[in-house]
Amino acid sequence: MPLARAALQKIYSPMPGARLSSKEAEIYGRRLSYLERTGELTPDRVLEDAKDPRSPLHKYFMWNDKNAAIKYRISQASYLLRAIAIKIVGPRGEITETRAFHNVAIPMFENDEEYSIRVYKSSRSVFDDDDLKAQVVAQALEYLEGWKDRYERYSELSGVSFLIRRAIKTLKTPQKKGPRRRGPKK
Repeated sequence: MPLARAALQKIYSPMPGARLSSKEAEIYGRRLSYLERTGELTPDRVLEDAKDPRSPLHKYFMWNDKNAAIKYRISQASYLLRAIAIKIVGPRGEITETRAFHNVAIPMFENDEEYSIRVYKSSRSVFDDDDLKAQVVAQALEYLEGWKDRYERYSELSGVSFLIRRAIKTLKTPQKKGPRRRGPKK
């Protein structure tokens, strides 16, 4: 028997990779739900609500215009790096398209301390470096898992969800090295 709508409890949490604590996600999620119940939920309306210092959304935003402008330009630069694709023409004229630049972590060393920073590397640099390539494959796997988690509840997407679950399982299964056999086993 399905649960009545009123019996469902909503608990808001940050999406994987989000820069929010669980407590912040709960506070912001409740306020955003309130805004949706009382009108259309749009970025403009969220910002308008957040301008009020009493709004729980207020502290999420940077209100120093000089700092906000710098952060916004950095965000624009990040978007630009993510927005460029590259078409690669193979020897037989086949065309593949991929991101021109990938966001990866590279190790740094300073004062006998090791840490990593996030940088963008060209597709060529990524394809030529096994560690960078492994990072991009891991990111793709996370993206697939995120897509599955967001949309598998929709019956219209059940076929796609099934294929994605299978692809995830295949990608997570360690691949055996060595020559591949063709034909039946002898």
